[in-house]
Amino acid sequence: MRLLVRCVLLYGVPVSAAGFFLSACVFSVLDLPFAVLTGLAAFPVMLGSWCTAAAAARRRRTHGIRCGLLCAGMLSGGWALLSALCTGGGFPLCILLSLPCGIAGGVFGVNRRSLRIRRRFHAAKRVPRRLSLNAAGTAAKHRTRRPFK
Repeated sequence: MRLLVRCVLLYGVPVSAAGFFLSACVFSVLDLPFAVLTGLAAFPVMLGSWCTAAAAARRRRTHGIRCGLLCAGMLSGGWALLSALCTGGGFPLCILLSLPCGIAGGVFGVNRRSLRIRRRFHAAKRVPRRLSLNAAGTAAKHRTRRPFK
């Protein structure tokens, strides 16, 4: 649960806040009806929930749908609570639209390739560490984990 909250705070809130800022800049220039503005205001929360769910599911590597639902619920619930405190009413459209985006982000994050670990090389020579020589000129003995019998 701590991973989900951390991903919401590190990925979801900044992405959706930047989306709100950009949409506010665009909406100030355009003259659109209120219904269109409400629908377009849900887009930053949908994008933030997708990014949050993808990041959290990639780190967990399991349960992408559940991870996506929880991340989207936390993020959209937080924005709905903030909106209710500021304006006197929440926007449930945002919550309903962000849940499928969170599910899609969770599934994408689980199925995404993990980062490959690069092999460590000796600092002086570009050879693998297990083949490097020590000061005596003999092969360095490195501890390796033995398989269980």
